[in-house]
Amino acid sequence: MFIPSRPYVPPGTLRAALTYPCAERGFKDGELVAALQSSGLNRLSSSLEQAARWEKRLLDEEQQCLILARILLHRPRFLVTDGTLDGLEEEVRKILMNLIQNALKDTAIINIGHRDTSNHWFTRVLYLVKDPNGRSFKPDFSVDLSSGG
Repeated sequence: MFIPSRPYVPPGTLRAALTYPCAERGFKDGELVAALQSSGLNRLSSSLEQAARWEKRLLDEEQQCLILARILLHRPRFLVTDGTLDGLEEEVRKILMNLIQNALKDTAIINIGHRDTSNHWFTRVLYLVKDPNGRSFKPDFSVDLSSGG
């Protein structure tokens, strides 16, 4: 599952926004409510059938919490975040990371971020550095694909 730096919340019912990209009927109401409560969105538990432009009705951090609820529902094997954690206040970030670590123990998280992660949550850090003298990996267009080779 990929989580971009700016959360995508589709228009429609809260149920649809929460279960995206899967079909709404794939989850029970109890699962949806539990995910909302776990992510700190208790106040929305009675709004599953309400249609709205949720990206406009929710604050940025609430949208991030909605995305966390979505992650809790889907329980992906791999989670790739693109700067998702960078923009959060430290306290909210701690809550979210603790929830992810406790509820999604079997999920591998790849965080693409710019913050210093040396004293945070990740067990391994990979730094990509551009080497001006490094080797370039360009596609080889000299191969004639029309002849099957």
